[in-house]
Amino acid sequence: MQKAYIALFIALWSFTLSFSTESVAANNANTGRISPGLAAEVEAEPTAQFATIVQATGDSAALMAQVEAMGGSVNADLPIVNGFAATLSGDQLARLASSPAVAYISPDTAIRSSNLSNATLDVRISNHDDDAEQTDDGSVWRVEPVIQLTDDVLFGYGPQIVGLRYPNVGIPAGAIITNAYIEFTSDRPSDSFASIDIYGERTL
Repeated sequence: MQKAYIALFIALWSFTLSFSTESVAANNANTGRISPGLAAEVEAEPTAQFATIVQATGDSAALMAQVEAMGGSVNADLPIVNGFAATLSGDQLARLASSPAVAYISPDTAIRSSNLSNATLDVRISNHDDDAEQTDDGSVWRVEPVIQLTDDVLFGYGPQIVGLRYPNVGIPAGAIITNAYIEFTSDRPSDSFASIDIYGERTL
């Protein structure tokens, strides 16, 4: 009777051991959907809270509901990456990573810039609708390929007003403009002096 009990105990212990090993292997496989750095933090602190970016394989709204159902919080919708920002514990992240609805989970960290360099933008006016000239008699021209920046001696006009519009100038928010200039190409050579006043106006 005692031998039978010992044998049964050994059999149960062996079964439990093999079952636990399979669970660990499954959890390790799940971390393939979590960035390696975040996976290491989750393993070290399974009860800690982590700010993450969760990307979905399909409908991100359904995955958001899944996160909230398990006790996590959704902080922001990020449709551009088909995902959302969420805060979850390490244990919740491990469970979430087992879902086939998850494409990838990465840490939601602040992006800091370093080793910044100057960028140069060269914006040209290629559309005649973006330049116009007004003669001293009030006439406005918008279809001329050449604009008169000074007195039009050839046709007897005096000082002229010229408007130039530079569309789609991509200047990032917070950027510091260190230098800006307008460059003109002469249509014909001349030895005469020219006087030009240039004004700028910010447009939306």
